[in-house]
Amino acid sequence: MPDLLSTIETHLNTPHLRDNLAPLFCETLLWGRPQASVFAREVTVARQEKAQLAFAPVAQLSGLPVFRVDWPYDKPPNVTQRRAVHRALAPTYIEHLLAYVTADGQEATFVWARRRPKNNIEMRALPYAVGSPARTTVEQLGELAFTVEELGLFGEPPVTAVTDKLNAAFDVETVTKDFFSNYRRVFNRLRQKLYQATKDLHWAHDYALQILNRLMFLYFVQRKGWLGDDPGFVSTFWQAYKSGGQPKDTFLTEWLSVLFFEAFNNKFQAGRAGYQERFPKPIRNALAMAPYLNGGLFTRNDLDEAYHVPIPDAVFEMLFDRFDGHTPGFLERYNFTITESTPFDIEVAVDPEMIGKVYESLVNVSEEAGERGEAGIFYTPRVEIDLMCRLALVDWLTNHLGGEHKPSLYEAVFAFEEEDKAQADAALADQTSGRK
Repeated sequence: MPDLLSTIETHLNTPHLRDNLAPLFCETLLWGRPQASVFAREVTVARQEKAQLAFAPVAQLSGLPVFRVDWPYDKPPNVTQRRAVHRALAPTYIEHLLAYVTADGQEATFVWARRRPKNNIEMRALPYAVGSPARTTVEQLGELAFTVEELGLFGEPPVTAVTDKLNAAFDVETVTKDFFSNYRRVFNRLRQKLYQATKDLHWAHDYALQILNRLMFLYFVQRKGWLGDDPGFVSTFWQAYKSGGQPKDTFLTEWLSVLFFEAFNNKFQAGRAGYQERFPKPIRNALAMAPYLNGGLFTRNDLDEAYHVPIPDAVFEMLFDRFDGHTPGFLERYNFTITESTPFDIEVAVDPEMIGKVYESLVNVSEEAGERGEAGIFYTPRVEIDLMCRLALVDWLTNHLGGEHKPSLYEAVFAFEEEDKAQADAALADQTSGRK
């Protein structure tokens, strides 16, 4: 498996990403050669903009094709654009795997269009950025690999075997569980170090959780481009500290504290004494332009003031560094996404919902017994919230429009495909056209 993942990473982590997709699927993952020819489709990519997209066949297995889409922009397609592309392909290929490659060749997004009950199509996406240490996509693509034995005598396994592989590769729950397992391991290690320094287990527990949640939040902030427009700002920040001859074990007190309590609170002054020597110019510029985050997470609080314990550099190495020259640290190994998933549009990455999941799982833990405490705090996943909100909306509209419209309201509120939405809206408009 390590050799397989290394080979996959070699195929992806190159300026020739576009040309390496066919060898990746056909030679490394052992999918079959494509059976289609290059073709084009006109797709609406924005409200007033259409694009002629080229679809280059990459591979095919048991009737499921893989196409490369040469995306004409430097940013990957969003959910709405992916849906538009699917509608253009659906008459010919209702289920397919697409590999979008941006115009600059620096990003790829693998999207599986998966048929669900009632003719719904679920879109699952795996993002990849050339040069990124994140291993999520590499590891998940490894799930698509077949062995010669699995392919069978004729090289065409049952279609269920292919969909099983796709289900495993695009399973966000696998990534979520892996992330939380590693988060908890890092959390326990940091909590133990803080406890050894203070003998205050309650503070060590709460402060370790606060520090790690702040650091995790940085990964979403940098994905927004709000930290010097550098999607790898945290790593850049850490490497600047390490290479700058800074006093040992001062990354939290002299670097992160400036980011947390000054930059995110509109208090950073690039000309302040010592800052020009401490921070390289690109870092100072990024700190000066950092957004004001008025949510309380980056406000100095009682936990910050209770003790002044230096956190060893070894902890941050565990989070940000590469080990054995290859394996990235805990937070660097995952894809982070700011895209909000819906029941039918899911990005296989760590999303902001994870902060809530981590908080629920660890804030209720009794430090002494290792069991849930009595805080009574439980986090509701976004999909469940989405469902509850839609049901509540149907009930509210039914109360105002009348019970006879409830079936049509269900159709309108729970429609996910554009065509279904348009039909449901038209039907509802006809039914309620006489109301004032």
